[in-house]
Amino acid sequence: MQATDAPAASARPARTDPALKPVMAETSARPAASPSYLCGEQHVDPHVYARGGGLDDLTAERRRAVETAITADGTGASPNADAAWIVVEQSDSVVALLRPLGGLIHDGGGLLDHELSVARRVPADGLWVAERSTCGLRRDADPLAHADVRVSPDALTPAARAASELELLVTERSCNSGEDAEGRVEVVTLEERADEIVVWIAVRPRDGVLLCPGNPLTRFVVALDAPVGDRDIVDGSMVLRHEVAAYAE
Repeated sequence: MQATDAPAASARPARTDPALKPVMAETSARPAASPSYLCGEQHVDPHVYARGGGLDDLTAERRRAVETAITADGTGASPNADAAWIVVEQSDSVVALLRPLGGLIHDGGGLLDHELSVARRVPADGLWVAERSTCGLRRDADPLAHADVRVSPDALTPAARAASELELLVTERSCNSGEDAEGRVEVVTLEERADEIVVWIAVRPRDGVLLCPGNPLTRFVVALDAPVGDRDIVDGSMVLRHEVAAYAE
């Protein structure tokens, strides 16, 4: 398991911190069907992503418009230069392209592994403009919301590895007025294998008007069928395989 820097606003919690009370997990009874993927707010059809393809999926007019818009967006890059682009949405007003990044980027509490380029037609003059962003391509847990997950340092001790439970630190990404997610963290799926534990954690959002100052860590314990041992801890929410990093101050 690899360590990364945690968000600057969070301090490593002590085990005795009353605001971080351990919660034993129960796996949610969620459909087994493959969910949609999300790159930020962009929905991605899993079948389209698996099939891949490239700009050949576009009509000639849309392809010319997108190539012109993306080349002129200030990045100096052209979609024609990389066959890894996948067309994940197209219409007469918007074309969205997705491709894996060359490597993994740790962005505070999140992981970024894809680049998204969206070209939109401006109704006033018919010209196309493009914008680019990066994201971690994730499975959509709707109606649950994405959360950042780290392995608790307390879970890395020999005694903890000999136990049949896994202690995680969860940060809710949705607005929650700076409060923790106690009582709303859920295990979407949990799969234990000989060499890895694949766990997908999400949070049930709160209703109402909520502020967005950043949320604290919530300690969460997942019950396992066997001791953790030296198995890798894998983030089941991510489409590409990524291990859950250990929390570090």
